[in-house]
Amino acid sequence: MSIPDHPLLSNGKIEGHIKTDRPVVVALLRAGEDERKIYLDTNFLSLNLVDSQPSKQDGNFTFTNIGAGRYFIAIRYAGEAAQISMAEQDVLIVDQLQPEIDLGTIDLMAKQPHL
Repeated sequence: MSIPDHPLLSNGKIEGHIKTDRPVVVALLRAGEDERKIYLDTNFLSLNLVDSQPSKQDGNFTFTNIGAGRYFIAIRYAGEAAQISMAEQDVLIVDQLQPEIDLGTIDLMAKQPHL
């Protein structure tokens, strides 16, 4: 089922918490029909940027006033290039049945190499 480009829903919300010891920037990206283009073509990626924000000091982030659609969350350390790896299961669908999504805690500490 296709989600319209100009949906009636405009009060959607995606939120979560980042567990890390360094500042991060969280980006909300609109997913296109072909998700592969999002991470293979950086120009297409920039056209799909909905919003970005640094996580708060407590690690929380919230995107509000989101229209219905298919989205990805991308996270990067402040001052570094984004490392984006997405798959179909990473797509977040905001619609009238699920206007709010809480991603819980995203633990970046576990993904960092230990020296």
